[in-house]
Amino acid sequence: MNAGVWEDLYQSLQKPQMDPVLTGFNANIDRIIPVTPALLRSFGQHTMQGFDAILDRLKQSMRYCSADEVFIGDPSFYRELSESCSRSGMLTMGGQAGIAAVHLCRSGVPSVTGTPDLHR
Repeated sequence: MNAGVWEDLYQSLQKPQMDPVLTGFNANIDRIIPVTPALLRSFGQHTMQGFDAILDRLKQSMRYCSADEVFIGDPSFYRELSESCSRSGMLTMGGQAGIAAVHLCRSGVPSVTGTPDLHR
């Protein structure tokens, strides 16, 4: 179907009155980190065991355009990795409720609240 047809359909719909709005599921703060050659080199400078595995998983995830999760059980390794990654990127709203809240605000809803994830 032509993309213009969908745009026309969405524009023709009457927006319901939504003030305030409460979104559910989960909301969290994500850090978006651009993967640059400098970031990859910085991973290579770490001597702590485990960085090579993280780098391999990151490259695989990028190669296949798929998400990946890694459980890190060593608190000192987690701190070092976290400190490395917290030096770059930007914070943004994440999670289903957070993303919905951002889209609702952009569409003109004056008051949107995202609920925290109560299951964590």
